[in-house]
Amino acid sequence: MKQINRLFFISSCVYFLFLSTSCSKRLFAPPPPPPDPSDTLEPVSQKLTARIYIDATVSMEGFVAPGISTNYAQILQPLETAVVSGWRDVQVEFYKFGTQVSSLPGRTYLKAAQRDFYQDSDIKKKTLIEEVIDSDDTGGLTVIVSDLFETDADVTLLMTKLKEKYLQKNLAVGVLGIKSQYDGTVYDAGINAYAFSYRSDENPDSFRPFYVLILGKHADVAHYFEQLKASVLSAFVPEAEFVIFSRHLVNPLSSFEEASMDSIDKIVEVGNLIKPDNQDNRLKQFLIRGNPKTAAFIATLKYTSLPYTMSFNPTELEPEVIAHLCQGNTLVESLEAKRSFVIEQINLSDAGITFQAKLTPTLLSGNGIYCYEVILRPKASAYQMPDWFSAWNMDTTQEGFKTLNLNRLLSGLWRAIVQIHQPKIAKFYCYIKKG
Repeated sequence: MKQINRLFFISSCVYFLFLSTSCSKRLFAPPPPPPDPSDTLEPVSQKLTARIYIDATVSMEGFVAPGISTNYAQILQPLETAVVSGWRDVQVEFYKFGTQVSSLPGRTYLKAAQRDFYQDSDIKKKTLIEEVIDSDDTGGLTVIVSDLFETDADVTLLMTKLKEKYLQKNLAVGVLGIKSQYDGTVYDAGINAYAFSYRSDENPDSFRPFYVLILGKHADVAHYFEQLKASVLSAFVPEAEFVIFSRHLVNPLSSFEEASMDSIDKIVEVGNLIKPDNQDNRLKQFLIRGNPKTAAFIATLKYTSLPYTMSFNPTELEPEVIAHLCQGNTLVESLEAKRSFVIEQINLSDAGITFQAKLTPTLLSGNGIYCYEVILRPKASAYQMPDWFSAWNMDTTQEGFKTLNLNRLLSGLWRAIVQIHQPKIAKFYCYIKKG
């Protein structure tokens, strides 16, 4: 009897040892890769150097009208106070530019509210914003005040400079447009670069536009505009226009974090396809039930858009799916897995991003864990240019209340953003086990 009990005890130990060994050898899928830092919006800088450049060419003289405080003159001092009020640890430098760039020591920049400021013979002849960009440091915040009156060649060069020095380096270009009283001469208009006199009247529609380019990290650009808006813009130019050209449309990218599962069919949600200590809020894990022809789920992702970015048609979103088969600790790209998984019926609304994920298990040749990375983005054709791009644009006629080649410059910057970054609004992962 003792021998039987002993044999039973040994058999039990062997059995539990087998179970323990089997469990310890259980294969898990690798976790999703860490978030791409370039997809994450950096916070507002704690320490900042701001360099402010004021266009001192003769065409800007008209914004300083004798006897009245123009919108242009009223914004000069807030250019500095917006920095000082927005950042605790800050340094502000001022320059004037035109044919060349020259430093403005102390508070001499305030002389930009006087007509004599625009009579420097070494500077007043031509607006060369590209000279500012070439000489400027991309660290900190760069602010450029100008009427942006550019010839075709100038616009092409300016777009190239902004693209290479800022947009390609994940930095943002903000454009603030303001209309102001004007009494002066507009230069370099049309193909023949002719000049014409222009004087606005009391009707704001007749005011001439000037612009504040804000270059730097997206968060710093938006924060600087908010400071300007709070201190001066809301008071005297509530119709000011602003847009940020940046790879960031949302923050953070929408994912399964705080998402709702609206319906689920022929699959069940599980949590054991990756190691417990590798759990990721961007990931949902599923197990196919039985051997269905199709399986599906509908989910709604939380969506937090960023202000001032380019708008787009919410019905024109497209998915990108990257599919892998888990083999041990590695992921092997799988075309059949990609064909088996479709994201459709994408809808962006106030509730978030709703979509249906449809799986065809019969297209998967074998059992295993299939890993899907999904990116959602607006189609290139989805972007909608603000009306003021064209409304403020001057083609060939002598309209002093418009800006030559404005639409070409601004739409060109956004095309560059789409071409370089293909901005995303969502990125999430689905791990699905068959068998």
